[in-house]
Amino acid sequence: MLNKKQHIFDILKKNGRIDSQEIARSLGVSRVYASKLISELVHEGQVFQIGKTKGSFYVLTSERSHFFDMQFHKTFNNTALKEDEVYGKIQHLIHDYLKKNVESILSYAFTEMLNNAIEHSRSSKVTVDFTANRAEISFEITDRGIGIFNNLRKKFQLKDNYEALQRVLKGKQTTSPKYHSGQGIFFTSKIADRFEIMSSKLHLIFDNTIPDVFVDEIKPVKGTRVIFRMRKSSDKELKSVFDQYTNDDFRFSKTQTIVELYKQEDSYVSRSQAKKLLEGLEGFDTIILDFKKIQLVGQGFADEVFRVYQTRRPTVELIPIHMDSPVEFMIQRAIAQYQEEKRGVVE
Repeated sequence: MLNKKQHIFDILKKNGRIDSQEIARSLGVSRVYASKLISELVHEGQVFQIGKTKGSFYVLTSERSHFFDMQFHKTFNNTALKEDEVYGKIQHLIHDYLKKNVESILSYAFTEMLNNAIEHSRSSKVTVDFTANRAEISFEITDRGIGIFNNLRKKFQLKDNYEALQRVLKGKQTTSPKYHSGQGIFFTSKIADRFEIMSSKLHLIFDNTIPDVFVDEIKPVKGTRVIFRMRKSSDKELKSVFDQYTNDDFRFSKTQTIVELYKQEDSYVSRSQAKKLLEGLEGFDTIILDFKKIQLVGQGFADEVFRVYQTRRPTVELIPIHMDSPVEFMIQRAIAQYQEEKRGVVE
């Protein structure tokens, strides 16, 4: 048996990998006996099994890390292209190597982003890049179409692409409401470790390891490029992210907006900026307003959000977070005024 095992080692050193059928053929033994030999080597820690299905194979344990770098690259014609069929090509590569929760997240994020490119980009071709290594999985989807920010700007008649970017951050923004909910980017940006969108001259980055959101100006990009990254060891669950932003009826009812992206150069947030902040939020029951990095807000801003808007939509819950003392003072002042008016005690 020692000679047979050495023979297996010799093949592995020469070819890098072997399966039980090759062992049986090379040694002239049955598949059952070949499986017994290789199982003993796996148990001894000298050989490592890659995969759990019929397509599984074996490598030297010392070389196993080289077999976890998987790549997929292809450019597809955007004619009758189906996102689930493309994902099937990737799933075949990684099904045995990903935790169930990670594969569930990958499936959701990939198919949502590819569907966006198929349905909205107006691009004749879509390029897909997928990589899985020992630490993380990532994919890039690139089209050469109209571009996500240009598309939203034209659809909603916005002033510029920065306003379109702000719509993306809020969620529920789609140029085809009859066919799409506009939720894909929102939830993908929340579940990824890092998620990026590049289009026109803007680069939007969601880094959930910090967590924070960044916007950069870049050289013009034709079409749209999205990048998704996630650790293979992640314990995130897709359901937990949906639960954070949906109600008991499973409706997407909550969103979170970063106020910093609406501030003026001197950091003084005005009534007009407040109106921009509130645009596109009509479909939500709960709105979280993140005041991180905001040191000062104007009375007009606070009044517009926490009195005027709240009066117009009294059933909406407005939740301000990450407030410095001056910001909290101005907001609480506006809230108190709203509550007085609500009680009919206006001085």
